[in-house]
Amino acid sequence: MFARKIGRPVSVARLLVANGYLSTTRTTSICCRSNNSIATHQSPLYCSFPLGNNLIIGRTYSDGITSSESDSSGSSEDDEWTSMLDRVARASLSFVDKHGWSLEAIQAGVKSVGLPGVAHGVLKNGGYDLLKYFEEQCNSELSKHLLSDLQPLLFNEAPDKSSISLEEFIVAAVMKRLQLIQPYAHRWREALAIKSDIRGSWTHFHNLSVIADDIWHHSKDQSIDCDWYLKRALLALVYKRAGEFC
Repeated sequence: MFARKIGRPVSVARLLVANGYLSTTRTTSICCRSNNSIATHQSPLYCSFPLGNNLIIGRTYSDGITSSESDSSGSSEDDEWTSMLDRVARASLSFVDKHGWSLEAIQAGVKSVGLPGVAHGVLKNGGYDLLKYFEEQCNSELSKHLLSDLQPLLFNEAPDKSSISLEEFIVAAVMKRLQLIQPYAHRWREALAIKSDIRGSWTHFHNLSVIADDIWHHSKDQSIDCDWYLKRALLALVYKRAGEFC
């Protein structure tokens, strides 16, 4: 019965192996433990995973309020900061090819757009924040692709195109996400090293949960029991292993 429940993720893994995205030289086991709390489906969706005896669900804010409850008086400053961060990060990505995921790449990016040298401070953790920004942009691009291109095919809403199965939907989604990191493939080993560092491990864990959650959410998965966690954990594992061979 367990094999039947996880049949689709296993099939996805096999298809990825066939397409050269996964290696079969190592095996990994997963232990799933159920919790009393149930995560709700929202969009954008963030995955929940057990951490010790606690369950981390959704997005939290340090001030204890949601973004919709925050005072709009500081919105202009926040927008200005976000615009600056976006400008610096986008320019810095152009120099990852030469300098890697490093402070040097950010400094070169700042200089290229004519900002003062101190502007690199918007990415206060250097290469860690630059990589985080890139991953978030990739996740946003994936979400748009799922909604506009793959979801209509899954639910037969594109009359001029043939429909696809759920397995094909998940495989196409994973491959699309992998393709988004191809421009930095020769620097991806460096990115993996950053992710394995204690400062980047939680961000990496969160990013995997977002990817898996977004794919299952756009497939309109209705699981509310332990399968909800199991599907996302397995898909996150498949993507993680595939990303190691980019």
